[in-house]
Amino acid sequence: MELTVEGDVASVIRSFYEFVERVMPAYSLAKSLVANVSLQEMLNSVKDHVIYDESLGFVFRPTAHGLPAPDQVLLFLALRRAEHLMGKRDTSLTNLRELSEGLGLKRGTLTGALSELRKAGLVRRLERGDYEVTQAGLQYLVERFSPRQSG
Repeated sequence: MELTVEGDVASVIRSFYEFVERVMPAYSLAKSLVANVSLQEMLNSVKDHVIYDESLGFVFRPTAHGLPAPDQVLLFLALRRAEHLMGKRDTSLTNLRELSEGLGLKRGTLTGALSELRKAGLVRRLERGDYEVTQAGLQYLVERFSPRQSG
């Protein structure tokens, strides 16, 4: 068996998962049993891109603004979840206006990034237009930003 895929990161990830689900039908079940990413693990993986301020919450470092738009959106949503888990926010949900104001991205860029992330299963959109990061999205962030292990 062989799979060749080209495209943006989210499309490649989605194509890979679709391929694995076709080849191994039990993968769909196993995928739902993904281990939870701990708050500590996620925050450690992104520490080069964010700082925490007691009055402002999590704030992007300048390096984070150089990330691709989908990574910025995913990171923003993950940090909102972290603030919720820390008791600093009432909810982990974030709307389009808050994303736009928080990231300073143009609306077209933002909606394109959200669409890409939703298709890859890294973000979910709820009924009222709110968004939240999924466990797969948190896992992606940890894998994307954790220092590579030498072995």
